[in-house]
Amino acid sequence: VTGVQTCALPIYKFAHFVFPNIGVQFHKVPENILNIFHKEIDKINKDRSQAVSHTKFLAGHLKHEFNIQHIIPDVSDYFNRIGYNYFKDYGLNDNFDMLTENRQIQLSTLWVNFQKKHEFNPMHTHSGLMSFALWLKIPYDIYQEESVFSEVKHKETSKFTFAYTDVMGFIKKVIIPVDKSFEGVLVIF
Repeated sequence: VTGVQTCALPIYKFAHFVFPNIGVQFHKVPENILNIFHKEIDKINKDRSQAVSHTKFLAGHLKHEFNIQHIIPDVSDYFNRIGYNYFKDYGLNDNFDMLTENRQIQLSTLWVNFQKKHEFNPMHTHSGLMSFALWLKIPYDIYQEESVFSEVKHKETSKFTFAYTDVMGFIKKVIIPVDKSFEGVLVIF
């Protein structure tokens, strides 16, 4: 449903409308782009003293989060294209009134998180018109993770969660069971 629609149904008939919302997209990232990230991560792992901490800018409860802005020129064409297509796919080109002037979609901030056991990212928001998460290395299988708390009603351990407000004002969530099968996968939102 976009814009104003009328429905000429008699009162005793049923009509079902789904309210539109912006979704998320998953992409398998090409090897040449992944290699740029892996090369940068290898450099950071070899000498963390040269890496620039990004922790104070982020919500994560992680000890090692590093700025990798300097690789933006090497990956920006890919991410800008993904961003443009995301806008186009959700019809945002013509009716997104957040900006006061037309601007090119561009990747402006980039960092890497090294997440260890007991570290986590709490629910948080991102700035900008869109964001993404790219999983590079995940050392676990989701079934192993779920078995740690096998008795809980809602199995959310090690899951990636999107929270949103529905049209009734209730906070809802979509839970993504991320594990090693997500290595090299990007989600844009």
